[in-house]
Amino acid sequence: MKHRWSLKGQNKGASLLAVLVALIFVGILGIIITNITITNIRMREIEQSSKKNFYSAEEVLDDLTVGLNEKASYAMQKAYADIMANYHSSMTGGADIQKDFAKVYIDKLKESFYDSTVTPLENYDYSDPMNPVIVYQEGTYLTDKVKDCFSTVAAKNCFDTDAADAIYDADYEEGTFILKNICITYTDARDYSTTITTDIVFHTPTLNSGNAIVVQEFMRYALIADVQIEVGSPNVTVDGSVYAGRDGIVCKGTGNGTITGKNIVTRGDIVTESGASLAVGSDQTNIWAENIMTTGKGPSTLQLTGSCYVADDLNMKGVGSTVILDGRYYGYNFQKQYDVLKKETDSAFSSAMMINAKDCHLNLEQVDYMLLAGRTFISRGSAGNTQNDDIMTGESLSVRTNQLAYNVPSQYLDTTVNPARFTEDGRTEYETFIGVANIGSYLNASSPITTYHYRDNGAPAMRYYLNFASEQRANDFFAVYYAANRQKINANAEKYAVADALIVDSGTLLTLKGDILYRDAANADLEGVHTVLSNTDWEPGTGGADDGDYWTLAAEYAATYKALQKSLEMDHAGIPSSDVRFVNAMGQIDKSVEPLFETFIDKPTFQSLVGSSATVLFEEPAAGGIGKRVAVVIDNDYVIPTEYTEGIVIATGDVKVMGKFTGTILSGKTISFASNAEVYASDGIVSQLFSFVPEFSYYFKDYSSFSENVLGMIQIEDYLTYDNWKKNED
Repeated sequence: MKHRWSLKGQNKGASLLAVLVALIFVGILGIIITNITITNIRMREIEQSSKKNFYSAEEVLDDLTVGLNEKASYAMQKAYADIMANYHSSMTGGADIQKDFAKVYIDKLKESFYDSTVTPLENYDYSDPMNPVIVYQEGTYLTDKVKDCFSTVAAKNCFDTDAADAIYDADYEEGTFILKNICITYTDARDYSTTITTDIVFHTPTLNSGNAIVVQEFMRYALIADVQIEVGSPNVTVDGSVYAGRDGIVCKGTGNGTITGKNIVTRGDIVTESGASLAVGSDQTNIWAENIMTTGKGPSTLQLTGSCYVADDLNMKGVGSTVILDGRYYGYNFQKQYDVLKKETDSAFSSAMMINAKDCHLNLEQVDYMLLAGRTFISRGSAGNTQNDDIMTGESLSVRTNQLAYNVPSQYLDTTVNPARFTEDGRTEYETFIGVANIGSYLNASSPITTYHYRDNGAPAMRYYLNFASEQRANDFFAVYYAANRQKINANAEKYAVADALIVDSGTLLTLKGDILYRDAANADLEGVHTVLSNTDWEPGTGGADDGDYWTLAAEYAATYKALQKSLEMDHAGIPSSDVRFVNAMGQIDKSVEPLFETFIDKPTFQSLVGSSATVLFEEPAAGGIGKRVAVVIDNDYVIPTEYTEGIVIATGDVKVMGKFTGTILSGKTISFASNAEVYASDGIVSQLFSFVPEFSYYFKDYSSFSENVLGMIQIEDYLTYDNWKKNED
């Protein structure tokens, strides 16, 4: 019998199936959860990478902003300097300083970026048809110039602005300059990429009041040397006002150069020595000096252009030297002081022109006006301990050989008496010898002859000269003497004043104290000018009468010259006409007293703070990144390194300029130059250093007086913003 198995009523298989189904479900659920987790992790990773990439893109933009701020800072400095330089005149003229500043600032920014080959679109305000004012400009900027603002090559490679989109807006009314469509695309190693586009807006800083530095007159000077400015190297250029102390401005050796500026001031002389050549001034220059001089046994050249104010003489003592005057010449002195009239017998207080060396060229053809308020003297030393008076002549412009006109040979004199006199026959014989009758009418009746004491090979010797009754009689004598001895005088003068010397334009006004010789063209014969003095013009007023015109003029010029030497200011209100010379405690004239360096610098504080080593108070890359801007003080000599190109240098000792420097150099002694050295004045750069470097105030007297509510400090980074900022958009 077969057995049959029956599963009916049994559930063992169902349980297994249920387990299998459950396992499959859990597995699927696990896979789903795992995938979700992995996806979430990946999404977080992507988000983090995107953020990191975005932040990197922002860092690139920040790097660009730093570079743009440097450009803005440079533009601000230049605009600030321009406004400071013209602040007072602008305010007097009613100008809107803020608008003027915005105009200059925006233009300086534009210069840093614009494509000059593309003509911009411009809008003007025509409210004044005769003077339209630009209010808006749209042009093209160069992408390479923007790239130059990045600090690294990698950052430059992120700059992605298309040249066609490189547009700038300059809105002068709003005071903004905008670089439009700046595009930064940063792609990292994992190929994540972020693109940022924006317009970068430069806002004109607001000029605020308080704690600003007013431009002082010394800040306008390129050079201030308390002893001397020495040009002893080739190709020296100075463009800016200049001050030199008691030893003046000297060009020597192989030195040559040009010095231009508003004011050229020296307590001493302007001199060229053998082999040197110097051009001083321009049409607008004022030149103030004690003497103008050439020296040495070889030729030199000195050209003075502008308005020359000379306290004493123009004296050509250099053999073969040339002096060219172009403009106006004021040899203004005929007194030591201008309190009471005094017959001056010292050549140092009488402005004249003298040719005292052979083969000289004095060219006056370009002179528009000439005043020679003094006359030439035959200068003499002392006999024993007594200073002799200098011997007056009848000329304001003289050639050395003209001294023969006043010399009296001893054979006509009785020299056994003191003073010497003509013998009875000697007077007649002398009159015949010189061709001048009635010689006594020109001379001092009680003392017609004056003695010149000198030494000949160590032995005492004497010469004798005419002693005139008055200045006018001296002039009258020379006029008559020249008429009688013209051929002899001209022949002697030709040895000194060569054919192209003493050339005077016939239209030139000559206002003189004495007579002159001149030519009206090269190779022309020498002619004579006879001067007739009007006493009232040259005298102070008496009995309530006004001072004479030339007396007033000379007194004002003399006081102005002293004021410039004391403070560089032309205001001479505090200088009386009775005190126009520098004198020491002994009452002697002394150009070394009241040194200008110590007018500005608190020397004891300076020396105590600095010691004997250089101190660089401030040093940073100069504008444009070329060279360094500095403020240097040193209680010693100093050589300015070539990498120092802007700022201010103050040294108690000598200073030597090696390269190109813009700013102000103050030396307690002498300033000299290497070959090809250049110095340019910039009151803007110098005044900024006082604002940016507070420590600098310690070294200056009356520093607080520099401050005035004019233009305030500026934080340029506060004035750069973004507009139309977008991320990853086309």
